[in-house]
Amino acid sequence: VAVPGAQGEVPERRVKFSESVAMYFEEKSRTDALAVKTERDKRDAFSLLSEITGDKPLAEITKEDAREVKQVVMRLPKNRRKNPKTRDKTLFEMLEVEGVELLSARSV
Repeated sequence: VAVPGAQGEVPERRVKFSESVAMYFEEKSRTDALAVKTERDKRDAFSLLSEITGDKPLAEITKEDAREVKQVVMRLPKNRRKNPKTRDKTLFEMLEVEGVELLSARSV
């Protein structure tokens, strides 16, 4: 056990959110396969979360980050990857496109 400030202490490595997600899916593949649609939906949601939070380690995600995630998701265009107005834009560029239908409250 490393003692803070002790000589030879190895600093704790913070695992990025995307690395945690990769480990999650690796474990899932070894234990119980997810349905294709379920896995795709989970990967999409995790990818969105990672993009919004800047791929912070899980231990560093704050309540403010959670509020930001909610605010962003509430402004997401419906079918953002299929709509010609939004599909080739970054996440934050998509949020600025006017005249597109947003996700329903149920989808959010």
